[in-house]
Amino acid sequence: MNGEETRNADEAKITEKDVLFYYNREARLAKASPRVRALYEDAPKKRFGLFSSLTDSKPKAALLGAILVICLVILFLTYVAPDAGASIAGNKVSVRAMRFNGASFMVLTKVAARGAYTGVVTVTVSPLSGGAGAGRSFTHSVVFTEAKSEEARWSAPLESEELLISLAAGADVGSFRVKTD
Repeated sequence: MNGEETRNADEAKITEKDVLFYYNREARLAKASPRVRALYEDAPKKRFGLFSSLTDSKPKAALLGAILVICLVILFLTYVAPDAGASIAGNKVSVRAMRFNGASFMVLTKVAARGAYTGVVTVTVSPLSGGAGAGRSFTHSVVFTEAKSEEARWSAPLESEELLISLAAGADVGSFRVKTD
């Protein structure tokens, strides 16, 4: 034990001046790549910017470009693509149709503008291609109220891939085609 106590006492007497360091930062940085050397230089820090952080690398810029293109396509299709519907007496009307067991089930959606027609609207449905009810038409009456938006649902004994929908509201008449699901 006496030998260990002597060794611990010797280690306690060693100061930092007595320790030889083999680490030399300047020598290590001289061998390092230019990117590593640039990290240790005192360069002014870049300010954070939203656009620069989104485009500081090629993958980030490509992702931002793809997001912008998708947004533009959605906006284009929303505002430029034709609606599957008609405007009749100030009401914007669209119809969705579904075929099932020899009948067509329809949903008419109306969105009214200010001062639009309110009252009875006659809806005539005719098949445009062969199927159950070919050569016949079906007439249904719907009442448009003063509500901004409303739906009406009904079925017709017609089964066709495409239907001709004719709407008559007073003296105003409109028609459009609807593909069935």
